[in-house]
Amino acid sequence: MVEDVNEKHMEAWTKIIQTSQPPVPNTPLTAWIDSYMLTKHSIAYKGDKIKAVVGYKLRKPAFSVENVQEIINAFKAEGVWPSGHE
Repeated sequence: MVEDVNEKHMEAWTKIIQTSQPPVPNTPLTAWIDSYMLTKHSIAYKGDKIKAVVGYKLRKPAFSVENVQEIINAFKAEGVWPSGHE
């Protein structure tokens, strides 16, 4: 399954990178995924307790279109996001 996913997405990602104006051949972003990312991993800790102990606080506590667009805009400002492909 991973091979099929990578073949499909990497082909599209490569095309997007190459057709961007200007092209962004040196982007650190990739559509490639390894099998580890598709497997379930369990942790036996309470998230709230870990956050309290280490003082971790999410900068973006909710997944939203606005938050994703903000990330894309930051990538664009760095020159690593293909233009015209939002």
